[in-house]
Amino acid sequence: MRRRLATLALLGLLAFPALARADLDALVWFDAPEPAPDAIVFQDEKGSALTLASFRSRVVLLNFWATWCAPCRREMPSLDALEARFGGPDFMVLALSEDRGGVVDVRPFFDELGLEHLAIHVDKDMALARAFRVVGLPATYIIDHEGRVLARLLGDAAWDSDAAMALLEPLIVKARDARATTTTTSSSCSCGGPKASRVARYGTVAPPPDD
Repeated sequence: MRRRLATLALLGLLAFPALARADLDALVWFDAPEPAPDAIVFQDEKGSALTLASFRSRVVLLNFWATWCAPCRREMPSLDALEARFGGPDFMVLALSEDRGGVVDVRPFFDELGLEHLAIHVDKDMALARAFRVVGLPATYIIDHEGRVLARLLGDAAWDSDAAMALLEPLIVKARDARATTTTTSSSCSCGGPKASRVARYGTVAPPPDD
């Protein structure tokens, strides 16, 4: 425990024990959204390597947390409920554990709290937390479907509240519309014009046979 606290102190990464549940009005929207660091690797429950680029095209609610963080424990059920409500091809809650023990620490915590919808992801070396300059837990970032960091909230919040859902829903609709546009464009693409169409149909660029 002492070693863990010493490490966290060096990183400036501590829980917000005295912080009351954050009001969503405290959410800070960035005037000039910047791309999220999408080359830094973290792992899923099976140990597979992932990056934020793995989830491009979705709105991502990125939550840095740890099992030893009391405000995180209070917040996690609301994140699980939010994922149950909106999780899918256009949105996900990415709850990223900063526990040094990784999945060994996180799985029992999920089981104890009955978290059924969140997937387990771990940032054991705190590389992504450092990239986001996280100074305390929990810390939550909203990333749009284009991979831009839009906003940040420090401290826990009721993410399953009507206010949170009203805040996120327009972003999810944009992601859904962008995905639909991409799908429509791909399906209607002539992919090279009449010549390519003849290749696709007849396997040759020669004129089609007489019917």
